[in-house]
Amino acid sequence: NFVIILIQLFFFTNLYANNIIVKDHFLQLNKNTKLYVKEKFLSLKKNEKINKNKIIVLLPPLSIPSVEAFDVPNLSFMNVLAQEGYDVWGIDFIGQGKSSYPKVMQDKPPANGVFPLQQQEAVIQLKFLIDYLKKEKSVSSVYLLGWSWGAVVAASYSTQFPNDVDKLVLAGAMHSFLLPQFTKSFMNKDNSFNLN
Repeated sequence: NFVIILIQLFFFTNLYANNIIVKDHFLQLNKNTKLYVKEKFLSLKKNEKINKNKIIVLLPPLSIPSVEAFDVPNLSFMNVLAQEGYDVWGIDFIGQGKSSYPKVMQDKPPANGVFPLQQQEAVIQLKFLIDYLKKEKSVSSVYLLGWSWGAVVAASYSTQFPNDVDKLVLAGAMHSFLLPQFTKSFMNKDNSFNLN
């Protein structure tokens, strides 16, 4: 029954997707680097404003652009959230989708090379986006939803900038005690894991 309800939800949401406004944003991170962000929200009536309490940023899995992760045609999670009244933002970190690619990725793409983005670099990029949203949308905080590696970034961001995050959802968070980029920010000074 649950699967049938989900299929109906996606079917009806996409049936009314023509009420959804789509905007592509290219934010200038630095001189040579642009960060791509896709925004979706319901078409507003005259003099109606976006609900400032419902801005959500979606953080994708490692090396998967937000559009492929959250905006699949006919199964768009971005559309579902927009239909519920959220102002939805999907970020492509550097080296993903329509964002800039570092030289190392241009020389050796991830299939042959290594995906160079580190957690803390992604946190810096997310901070840039959230600061942009705070200014442009006149908000003090946003909702974050991270999936897989995006959940690692969302958790790290939330511990570093708790006042920027109103609600946090971590879906299928990656985990490994052997990879320092996943655990470093949660370690005590003596390198023991903080269980609190």
